[in-house]
Amino acid sequence: MNFLWTVLSILTVLSASEVDELQKKCDGGDRNGCFDLGVIYDNGQGLKQNYFKAAEFYQKSCKRGDARGCFNLGASYENGKGIYQSDEKALKFYGKACDLEDSLGCENYIRLNKEMKN
Repeated sequence: MNFLWTVLSILTVLSASEVDELQKKCDGGDRNGCFDLGVIYDNGQGLKQNYFKAAEFYQKSCKRGDARGCFNLGASYENGKGIYQSDEKALKFYGKACDLEDSLGCENYIRLNKEMKN
């Protein structure tokens, strides 16, 4: 089972105004705001669980250089969670997380690469 990064500060149910604030941060280019929204949608914390939207926010976070967003996007692709299942895309995003010095991204890149070669 893949470990998804979580953020302790958002493990409780957030108010609508707190979610709106994260959305504004994400819209303004804040990668952490995008990542946090991805986790909220992934876990259904304060919002209806929506894996597709989680993947969208992980992608925004990843594009802005957040290793956690890249890792979670890789896990979403590997598991077909919110988006179509693709080991190739999962490998790509685990690799990007690894390039951003995320050890779990590196571990999953190595693991999945070996599985795909077998």
